[in-house]
Amino acid sequence: MTKIKLFLLTALIFALWFGFSSCKKDDDKEPEKNNTEQPRTDGISTENPSDESKTDEQLKTGKITINFNLSDGIGSISSQIVEIGQKITLPSGEDIKKEGYVFKGWIAPGSGEIITEYIVTDQDVTLYAVWNQVYEAKFDTNGGVGLFETQIVENGSKVIEPVFDPKKTGYMFKGWYIGDSEFDFNTKVRKPLELKAVWEKLFYFSVSSSKKVIFSPGNLQYNPNKKVWRFAEHQYDRCFNTDNYNVAGMYSEYYDGWIDLLGWGRWLDGTDESDIIYYLDNCYSPEVVSDDKYGYSYSFAHNKTTIDNVEWETMSYGEWAYLFSQNNKEKWGLAEVAGVPGIIILPDEWDMPDGVKVFENSINSYDLNKYNAESWFKMEKNGAVFLPAAGERYIDNTHNGSLAVSGLNIGRYWTSNPENLNCAAYIFYFCPSTQTAYTSMRRSSGGSVRLVRVPQN
Repeated sequence: MTKIKLFLLTALIFALWFGFSSCKKDDDKEPEKNNTEQPRTDGISTENPSDESKTDEQLKTGKITINFNLSDGIGSISSQIVEIGQKITLPSGEDIKKEGYVFKGWIAPGSGEIITEYIVTDQDVTLYAVWNQVYEAKFDTNGGVGLFETQIVENGSKVIEPVFDPKKTGYMFKGWYIGDSEFDFNTKVRKPLELKAVWEKLFYFSVSSSKKVIFSPGNLQYNPNKKVWRFAEHQYDRCFNTDNYNVAGMYSEYYDGWIDLLGWGRWLDGTDESDIIYYLDNCYSPEVVSDDKYGYSYSFAHNKTTIDNVEWETMSYGEWAYLFSQNNKEKWGLAEVAGVPGIIILPDEWDMPDGVKVFENSINSYDLNKYNAESWFKMEKNGAVFLPAAGERYIDNTHNGSLAVSGLNIGRYWTSNPENLNCAAYIFYFCPSTQTAYTSMRRSSGGSVRLVRVPQN
């Protein structure tokens, strides 16, 4: 009996020890890892909730939720519960805003495409607002008159060039500038801009008791090959003699160079002379019809023409005479500018620039008024005009009718007046021996042309 009791006690102790040991092993076990990636909270999450996050109602009806993240914008757009597979139009963004930005649309997780419509998938989704920075482009008329509203320009877009220019009495608008550079309206904007109007002072010259004009910036030049008119870069520029030779006969229209001794026009009496009008593409005459290959349909003589969007004209005989009358003799004189002989004309209102030799009314020599290019720039800035002496192109009958250029110390400038119907037109000319005078010259000869324009109110 004692042995039986001892056996039962031993069995009880063993059972208790085994049970305790099993419980401890279960409690010490490591929990299993959860491999589902958690959505990011520090940016745009590319994960969407699984079906387990949907409500029972969503699972039954086949609908999901679209949420809208405003990407730091201000406002509120409510989430939408929509059917799977449906194509929806996304909110326009008119109810949200972001300072300094414009709303462009929405972007879905994992996509770089801006969208305004969305085809619903089988998962909830958050769409993110996309914004583009905008800048102000301001216009400063710099004393001019005109209303130019500030433009709001998206990053990477362009400023719209104003249709009309500002106006300023006594000045010509040169363009919109940033600093010392004219603004290019094809530039893509990357920062705020302030465009400032730049003005060039206009200087007037009286050519009658009731008419004032503004001179062109240089003598008229032409390229026969390109059929392009332009003004000389500097007032003292003259084309080389060889350029003015190369305008004769049937090859004149192919000459690819610049000339500035221009014929007033062709003869119209039907004689053979009409076939040897040199510089064929510039028949400088109002009588020539436009369908004549030797003609120029819009002559500078009696009609006006446009160069660089400005309407120009040739002065008449009487206007040249008024300009150089004795009443105005203190406003003009023979001179030499940058080594070129010619005549200087001063505007109605004249201030002698500092640091420059005082201008004198010289009528007998080019040597009294001498200015280098630097000094002339100061004179020109205050309105002075210089007409270079460029000579005359003519037919040299002593050398088989070839062209020649002579009298490079004499200025011959066309007026708008013909002397008679067929053969000649009046010119204004100057040189030390005769000072200033008026005579006629064959229309087929080549003379200089300086155009003027009438100021616009």
